[in-house]
Amino acid sequence: MHSETVKFSHVTFFWNGNRSGCFNPEMEEYVEIPSDSGISFNVQPKMKALEIAEKARDAILSKKFEQVHVNLPNGDMVRHIGDIEATIVACKAADQAVKVPIAIGGHGLAPGFRFRKDLPSGGLANVAATMINLHGFEAPSQENIGKRILTLLFPKF
Repeated sequence: MHSETVKFSHVTFFWNGNRSGCFNPEMEEYVEIPSDSGISFNVQPKMKALEIAEKARDAILSKKFEQVHVNLPNGDMVRHIGDIEATIVACKAADQAVKVPIAIGGHGLAPGFRFRKDLPSGGLANVAATMINLHGFEAPSQENIGKRILTLLFPKF
């Protein structure tokens, strides 16, 4: 579980159901990248995206884990400032850093600058269903809840 200090609780405490510590230390590894202090996020919008991605890459290549959970806080934290140009830089930095198959957000602040109505809506239930399927299991199906994100975006997929 990888993030920088400003969002570290999101990949640890909140992810584990408001529980401190690992469920199983042999299966989990917490990696906290220290956030810059004393500087506004829009001044340093790239934040620690590359460093977080490098640590996550190392965890993936180690083959110790079935899943590597990563939180890149750039888009969310910079969007809170309200600076659209800095938010674009933040999102591009996150995109350049990772290139991973699953990228999710909590409450989607960065996309709030430009809301697209041409895409189907999804939520955390869709993320859960997608991850269940990616791990080789059949996810429960309900109308738009429990559908794989790929199916929502590309019905023929």
